Amino acid sequence: MTGGTLGRGSRKPRLGARANRRWLLPCRLSFATSPEPRVAFPRAPPYTPSASASASASVSVSASASASASASASVGAQRDFCGLSRLCWRRYPQRVEKLPAPDLPDWIAKDVPFTRYRLAVGDGLRMHVMESGRGRPVLMVHGNPTWGYLYRKVAMCLQGQGLRLIMPDLIGFGLSDKPRDFSLHTIRNHSRWLGALIDQLDLHEVILVCQDWGGAIGTHPFTTRRDRLGGMVVLNTVLDAPPPGFKPTAFHRFSHTPLLSDFVFRVLPLPQAALHLAQGDKTSIRGKVARAYRYPLRHIRDRVAPLATARMAVDRPDHPSIPALEECAALASEFNGPKAMVWGRRDPVLARALKRTKALLGDPPVTETQAGHFLQEEVPEEIAAAVIDVNSRLGCALAQAAEQQA
Repeated sequence: MTGGTLGRGSRKPRLGARANRRWLLPCRLSFATSPEPRVAFPRAPPYTPSASASASASVSVSASASASASASASVGAQRDFCGLSRLCWRRYPQRVEKLPAPDLPDWIAKDVPFTRYRLAVGDGLRMHVMESGRGRPVLMVHGNPTWGYLYRKVAMCLQGQGLRLIMPDLIGFGLSDKPRDFSLHTIRNHSRWLGALIDQLDLHEVILVCQDWGGAIGTHPFTTRRDRLGGMVVLNTVLDAPPPGFKPTAFHRFSHTPLLSDFVFRVLPLPQAALHLAQGDKTSIRGKVARAYRYPLRHIRDRVAPLATARMAVDRPDHPSIPALEECAALASEFNGPKAMVWGRRDPVLARALKRTKALLGDPPVTETQAGHFLQEEVPEEIAAAVIDVNSRLGCALAQAAEQQA
């Protein structure tokens, strides 16, 4: 499976997480004892719109343009990567009650030197959020069984790029509240909780970055907030219901096995104790990093979400997740904003979904890598490059929309 390289037309990238691609962003991370990390990271290279990017720019802001018209009095302009002017929303954010975040052990805290807080998102539940930077919002949504920690390397690679990086922990994961009722874990409920975060933070022109269950859960809130979605960077995930005659993965078939799956997921515990097995580079989740993923789910009573979320995967034609997945697919296929994909070809769970997801999204630029399922650990620079590319194309499209209205 081949795809275009971000910002490079039809040029194919060389596979391999460690390939020295000069157009990617060489991000060197150095976490010291000080609260702020030291990051050596160049500014994004100048963006030259390709023919496909220019074509998508002309139609990518049908929703954002209408929002611009209603707020034209509060729109300014500033220079963007592409040499055009992009819109600068001068919003006065609504007052949000940000609750204190739980403490983290020092050995984890030094890896996530971001602002942390919790928000009440309904049903008496609080969602933990990590945030860094100012600018256009980038909402990075994880899946099962990880938490916002998964995006720490990507966030470090995007420091200084004029972006507001938002990394929530889905309900049931990370430092968010963990309800013990299995029935609460549905796509619609997770969408409602994440939607409450989007509304409270008053996020607009959002660039969604999503992986695993973060694909459906991150996309679904925008089915009722289409004017707030600005762009998409899609990692290994599925955004639609499976076709007739599909065969579920062994992992998802096992998750529906009564009693045995309860024991394996909640007592052993899986899958968080074996994340490295899903990686292209097995050493990418070892030692302290592996412990950091297990830490939020260290108590048996808190391990409801991994199994409940695994059971959200469709395993029969009448599965309750299908209607919500169909809504996600409709949004993904109809959304005309800038999109990009970064895919791990050594993912034992979702590598095979590349062709299907690419077709659903309308054949966006794809960066294929030799990473595994949790590719944020292996190829953060490639993901950061995709985010910057989508942000640049979105800025160009918004500028063109503003010029047409002038």
